[in-house]
Amino acid sequence: VSKMSHIHFPAAEEYKERLIQLGENPENIFNYGAPGLDNIYQRKFLSRKEFFNKIGLNNNTITALVTYHPATIENTSAEEQAINITEAIDESGLNAIFTASNADKDGNSINKVFLEFCKNQENRFKFIQNLGSELYLNGLKNTDLMIGNSSSGLTEAPSFKLPVINIGSRQDGRIKAGNILNSSNSKDDIKKAIAISQSEEFKKKLNDLKNPYDNSGDGKTSYRIKEKLLSIKSDRSILKKKFYKFNKTEVD
Repeated sequence: VSKMSHIHFPAAEEYKERLIQLGENPENIFNYGAPGLDNIYQRKFLSRKEFFNKIGLNNNTITALVTYHPATIENTSAEEQAINITEAIDESGLNAIFTASNADKDGNSINKVFLEFCKNQENRFKFIQNLGSELYLNGLKNTDLMIGNSSSGLTEAPSFKLPVINIGSRQDGRIKAGNILNSSNSKDDIKKAIAISQSEEFKKKLNDLKNPYDNSGDGKTSYRIKEKLLSIKSDRSILKKKFYKFNKTEVD
């Protein structure tokens, strides 16, 4: 898709550099950040108490937001991965809000495990099919950590300085901020990551965390993209692509 495109709006500076390495002209690449983050700046958030009242859980206990999707290649089944997550959460003494997996193959297997797990202890665990954008962002703001392999752990969670346990290989190759703790899908590794995420030492590191996908910090990424598109001369000259041979020092 990138090689067929003439104008590029990557979400981070490293992604801009990758496009240049692919032979795309730097003059046509504009890093304004991830437009999805604009929602954070335009939203009035619930307090922790208000959010947990809506969910129906105790707001005085360490609570994880769990979103886990099937990964293409892992060394265990999706069902086993989901069981490891639930057991790690249970044995760590956390409460948790589980959201449904996506529609990819094996998503239903993951959802089934989460549903059965939550039925047994509804005072500690909630399974919610779809929180929706508003409640999901409120979950990132008001919970104590995120567990799973959702891209929201990489893009949105850093804006809330939220610790994230990133499980498995689904997000390999993507830029990760300092809030990310990578873990295998084994129960013991997940438990270790949970313990680190709640340590004072790790939380202190997040005080000055900057979101690598939020280039401007003002919620106007979509506006900048729109203005740039309007400013581009739309004639046939833009369609004449040439391979841009970069000097390695340009991206070092």
